[in-house]
Amino acid sequence: MSPLRNLQPLPPALEAQYRATYLKEDRRQAYLGLGLIALPVALMASHDLSYLGHTPMAYGLLAGRGLLVTGCLVLLLTMRRLKSPFWFDFWIMVQAVAGVILGHLIRLSRPPDYLANFALDVVIIIILFAFLPVRPAWRIWPGLTYTLSCLVSLWFEKTSPGAGPMGTYTTALLLAALGGGSFSLRLENLRRRQFVSQQSERLAKEELQHLASTDGLTGILNRRKFLELAEAEFRRHQRYRHPLAFIIADLDNFKRINDRYGHQTGDLVLKNFTRHLEDCVRELDLLGRIGGEEFGLILPETDAEQARQVAERIRGGCGSLCLESGAGQRIKFTVSLGVSEAREGDRSLSQLMARADVALYQAKAAGRDRVRVA
Repeated sequence: MSPLRNLQPLPPALEAQYRATYLKEDRRQAYLGLGLIALPVALMASHDLSYLGHTPMAYGLLAGRGLLVTGCLVLLLTMRRLKSPFWFDFWIMVQAVAGVILGHLIRLSRPPDYLANFALDVVIIIILFAFLPVRPAWRIWPGLTYTLSCLVSLWFEKTSPGAGPMGTYTTALLLAALGGGSFSLRLENLRRRQFVSQQSERLAKEELQHLASTDGLTGILNRRKFLELAEAEFRRHQRYRHPLAFIIADLDNFKRINDRYGHQTGDLVLKNFTRHLEDCVRELDLLGRIGGEEFGLILPETDAEQARQVAERIRGGCGSLCLESGAGQRIKFTVSLGVSEAREGDRSLSQLMARADVALYQAKAAGRDRVRVA
């Protein structure tokens, strides 16, 4: 099975992410590959002059080499602007195809110095396979095309003398193509596997962080993470003196629901109430489960009156949250809420939360299903 078939498959979205992640590294590799191609092509110019002298043929070869080297240099200078992996691949392939055509024409025009031709061809084949970091489906074609061009020149254009050297050169060219192609694709496969491993590790860490910061039942912030983020909001309030409010919401007689209908029904009540809370708050607000049936809300840029209106919206909306138990009984529940606003003399988040807790106690004592503001 070919190395291309063994290549680590990636979904389209992950493939795009992979190319974007390694684009900077691919760009550096392309710098090296284009430089390695341009250098020997340029150096062989003096070799042409030593055989042909100052003749039109020699100047024609110099012009061809100049075009090839200039194309490599232009691509080297403009490659940094190529932010899209597609256009990065496209222009490298354009240069590779142009190089293959010019290389073939130069080879046919060169003097019959077979060893020099052969050595240069082997080097270019290896570079085309190993140092052009385009997508794998495209990668083999420049090197393969150049190899076929060399073989056509060798066997049909009479650029090598005798059957013995031709057999040796053919074997060497094929080995260079096979070795360069296998090395390139296997290296690409190794990098892809490394990328997949890194992505899996990153997702696992994110999942652990998510589990460590969210409540397993409701999916919102757990107490530890909520207090951590709420503390950061309180420090921001102290720095900029913007209004900040806190709401504590406690489901009324929740223990009675658990005792009467079972904990599964109680869990369903908590989940539905959580969805209701999420519908009542903004994206910048913090929502967390801070106790069994207690929920906390931090409302940045919100004063006491605005927070009271939010609390009333939460309380009033509970009337529509009617659930059915397994026995077909309709379950309705209410909520009591305490509201407080950060004051100038507050030195800690706990002071803000303590006043809301007192207001919640007052709401419970006054008959439940109501809002009190500290």
